[in-house]
Amino acid sequence: MTSDLLCDRARELWVELAMEPVEFASSESADVVVSPGSRLCPQSWTGIVVIDGAGIVTVPSAQVARLMVGASSKLSGEGLLDEDRLREVLPVLDVLGPASLLYLARADFLPVQGGAAVEEVACGDASPARSSPALPESQCEVHSGSLWAD
Repeated sequence: MTSDLLCDRARELWVELAMEPVEFASSESADVVVSPGSRLCPQSWTGIVVIDGAGIVTVPSAQVARLMVGASSKLSGEGLLDEDRLREVLPVLDVLGPASLLYLARADFLPVQGGAAVEEVACGDASPARSSPALPESQCEVHSGSLWAD
């Protein structure tokens, strides 16, 4: 229950950043909206956010919207964050991300006491994600990315 409420709140925050009406409708395809002022991504880029498999996409123009609607009908929400799969269906020029974020309920957040260890890893190294400690049930995983298409 807490996880559902937490994910609902995360969705509300990302929808607000889209700057145009959009919703996380289903995991079958993403909801695409033209929003040149979107705060999901840099100006003139396409922003993609996926929560629990459902996605929203903001694009800078109607032309890019047509491309993204076609791509989102072929790829799942998670597939939209896979650079290789995106390049198979879109003329992608550059990609920022994806970034994986985790939202916790306030009660589950435990601040670090003392010095925190920071480890630098090579780009594309997924090993930190695999070695993460078990997370509490009241968590919500969010994936986000931006792309520049020609």
